[in-house]
Amino acid sequence: MSAGELEAAADRGALAAILEARGRDREAWEVLGEVLATLERVLGPDHYDVAGVLDRLASIADRRGDRVAAAELLIRSLTIRRRVLGAEHAEVRRTAAALARTRPECEDRDG
Repeated sequence: MSAGELEAAADRGALAAILEARGRDREAWEVLGEVLATLERVLGPDHYDVAGVLDRLASIADRRGDRVAAAELLIRSLTIRRRVLGAEHAEVRRTAAALARTRPECEDRDG
């Protein structure tokens, strides 16, 4: 595990938050994709921190109108959070609620 890589990923995550706040979602998406790749490689694909990045990517996908991508990202995040935090944790309920809001629109568009 590389502390330097994790520190750099945290810095890139902060940059992505600034980009999002400025409405620069395309750039934030790219930066978060790099953060996700680093976290998956260093911490593993099912780490709690990965779930947080997946949620942020889902928010961007949702704002872009890509409900299918948002739902896929939220499903993965929810799976990680349930395993790590347990089914009744507030973060699990929040992610499940976000997924529930996203899924009906996916079904309408795809169905």
